[in-house]
Amino acid sequence: MLSLSLLIDPTFLVFAISNLLTSVGFNSPLYFLPLHAMKGVGLDSASSSRVLSVFGLCNTLGRVVFGVVADHRLPLPYGLGEDTARNRLWMYNISLSLCGILTSLCYLFTSFVSLSVYAGLFGFSISSYICLTSVILVDLLGLDKLTNAFGLLLLWQGVGTVFGPPISGYLADITHSYVWSFVFCGANLLVSTYLFPEAMRIGLCEYVRGQAW
Repeated sequence: MLSLSLLIDPTFLVFAISNLLTSVGFNSPLYFLPLHAMKGVGLDSASSSRVLSVFGLCNTLGRVVFGVVADHRLPLPYGLGEDTARNRLWMYNISLSLCGILTSLCYLFTSFVSLSVYAGLFGFSISSYICLTSVILVDLLGLDKLTNAFGLLLLWQGVGTVFGPPISGYLADITHSYVWSFVFCGANLLVSTYLFPEAMRIGLCEYVRGQAW
């Protein structure tokens, strides 16, 4: 049975807010990328569709890569890649940071090639959000809370998915450009990456406090 007790768990709450912002920033660029390619950059409909296809291809590849790499130690100096849970947390956060930066600067990509590079990097990087979220919930909260936490997290993601595109569309309508829509989405992604380490820090503090008791 679904329990709402996690809504007062500070670790889950911060991670959920981070996920909500990620959902706002993740979905909207997919809606507006073809329109931006045609109206903002001047590509034809066939080329704009190819840009979106690049996203889909790289996103599929990224899910496979992150899914495999996240379960293995990484060959980093000083033993930094030995902890697979920590590796997952930082892969997730660095990937979303890259997505936020690229999306905020999307107005700089003014050709088919540059937009395709953006779509490919965005698609590959954002795949970490899709395939690592449930595993990171286990890393933060424990396996016993996964089912309940994931159900509640989907609710937060749904809110971001519902409200993100209309807000981005409104920005496009009032500015007569999709630039600020992408900046808005990128800003949400970047803020979400700031909140995510806070969830990690709170979770660690709670763990240490529990060990002390």
